[in-house]
Amino acid sequence: MMIFLALKHILSRKKQSLVTLLGIFIGTVAYIIISAFFQASQNSMIASMVSGDPHIRIQAREREIDAKEIKDVLFPDFDVAIWKRTPSGIRASAAIENSRGWMDFLSTNSNVVAASRVYSTTALVNYNKTTYSVSVTGVDPQEQIKVTNIEENMIAGSMLDLSKGTARIVIGQELANMLAKQVGDNIVLTSTKGSQVPFKIVGTFSTGNKFGDRGSAYMQLSDAQKLGGASGKISQVFVKVVDFRQAADIASSWQIMSEDRVRSWDQINENLLSMFKTQDVTRYTITGIIMLVAGFSIYNILGIVVTQKRKDIAILRSMGYEASDITTLFLYQGLILGLVGGILGCLIGYVISISIGEVSMGGPRSTVFRLDFSWNIYLVGILISNVVALLASYFPARSASKLSPIEIIRGAD
Repeated sequence: MMIFLALKHILSRKKQSLVTLLGIFIGTVAYIIISAFFQASQNSMIASMVSGDPHIRIQAREREIDAKEIKDVLFPDFDVAIWKRTPSGIRASAAIENSRGWMDFLSTNSNVVAASRVYSTTALVNYNKTTYSVSVTGVDPQEQIKVTNIEENMIAGSMLDLSKGTARIVIGQELANMLAKQVGDNIVLTSTKGSQVPFKIVGTFSTGNKFGDRGSAYMQLSDAQKLGGASGKISQVFVKVVDFRQAADIASSWQIMSEDRVRSWDQINENLLSMFKTQDVTRYTITGIIMLVAGFSIYNILGIVVTQKRKDIAILRSMGYEASDITTLFLYQGLILGLVGGILGCLIGYVISISIGEVSMGGPRSTVFRLDFSWNIYLVGILISNVVALLASYFPARSASKLSPIEIIRGAD
């Protein structure tokens, strides 16, 4: 009964109801499209992080310099060393002390899909009187392609080509363009110790990150160790786990049993991921402002209806309807407006999202991602529209329920 009366009241004021519906509709559409874009971009960034980088990195921990250790090395024959300035600072170890132990542990861990030993160093390359710095990553190609998607990012050649001989290198396509080099050409790298070593380019890759590809290169683990003057040393161990969402918990559990530094992909990219929270605040703020306007529209319209329908309210009360029934009547009106506006907004938002389809992010290999069509986006859109409508209709409904039929009739007289 109350639903039919609520519909009658809504239809009796078509223009006002249409304006209110339009506000709820626009707010819902805005939320759907903004959420579809932001959620898709976030999913794309996370997918890039967990596929292009290891889920967990293990590396030597930075330690504070101990004056006693320095004394034992420099002055082993003296019991006491008096320093004019006590040695202090942070010492970053260049290598993991027990990399073999880590590999043995990881090979038997049920959470681990694959692990790769890595040695990282820095080198310089000259071209046209310009010197470029290159971050060199030494890997076992067979291990590396199981941990990251580097093989999928190859523009020319293959990571496995590194295994076909010594002094071979795979460089970023951007770096190759700057050096005017291609597969089959040679480049000369200058190590941090000044030695110059020629390498044959056997492949190029593009991750979509121009800046990163401009200064990145891969080579055989043994070649990188020789270039860095650290034969047999391992600076990092890259790990891919079964469920990347559990990487932080797994890394924390491993950290307890080791002095090495163990970090998950989300811990490493904590600052970048915090940007997602800013995006969420932005979309909810935009939606909130639009919905606030729609809410005031519902509040004002129902307030006017309460004034215009005083006699109808008196008749309903005299027929035996309780104050709670009158409250329900006006809440139904708000709920109907919110539900219809929310559903229409979701439908149109879905159609617009489909028409947009894909969004392309720039780069030598443009990152293309489809807008997100997760059901929870649409569910939240409908919930927001209904919550706003119910809150906006509550106060007029409460005001209507307090009207006394006797006072209304006397006032009419």
